[in-house]
Amino acid sequence: MAPEFLPKAAVKRIAFDATGSSIGADAVEKFVQLAGEFIQNEAIKADKMAKHAGRKTIKAVDIK
Repeated sequence: MAPEFLPKAAVKRIAFDATGSSIGADAVEKFVQLAGEFIQNEAIKADKMAKHAGRKTIKAVDIK
């Protein structure tokens, strides 16, 4: 399970701006969870790319 430390207000604003619909608290919680999982998965992929390039630091070029 992904850590849920993203600001809920920001996540709610992003969802509202995308849809124009009201966003329930349960939906915000789910969006926060999904965003955290997405970031974790992409970070793992980017880490592999950085290591393949011989670096310990992940750079923007590693994120696809």
